[in-house]
Amino acid sequence: MDKLELAYFGGLFDGEGCIQITHSKPQYGKRTEQHTLICSVKMADEPTVKAFLLFGGRVSFIKLSQKNPHWKDQWLWQISSNQALGFLLIIRNYLRLKMKQADCGIEFQRFRSIAYNNRGVRVSIPRDELEKREWYYNELRRLKDSRFPRRSWHHNDGKDLPEPIKSKKE
Repeated sequence: MDKLELAYFGGLFDGEGCIQITHSKPQYGKRTEQHTLICSVKMADEPTVKAFLLFGGRVSFIKLSQKNPHWKDQWLWQISSNQALGFLLIIRNYLRLKMKQADCGIEFQRFRSIAYNNRGVRVSIPRDELEKREWYYNELRRLKDSRFPRRSWHHNDGKDLPEPIKSKKE
């Protein structure tokens, strides 16, 4: 893949993509909490979304038109864990808005380890590793919230809002 194609995918992912670390509690016989790095793109244009399969992952169809006839059906590309790490390493230098999020995801996935006992059986993840994973989870959420400046209605009950513009009749 040449630089022009990478720039195209990077720009598309920067605008339409999502980087997240999911967090789930132990369930269905699992011994410990799980944190997973996921990258995704969701759009109504099927060929554009399916083009991301060059990086691996899977594509699924989401039928939104049944919920509301004015909504378009969408296609979702997702990639997770080490495949997501590989995707972010390839696309990172072509990102602008999501570069810090990508760095956080890359660092998380590189840090993440799976614990095994001496017989090769998975065991519970040590508390310090879970705390570090939770830190990355929260850090990525913080980075997503800080892409835009805080709005005045988020704090001070709107006291910082400018006065409304008065009409010429007044």
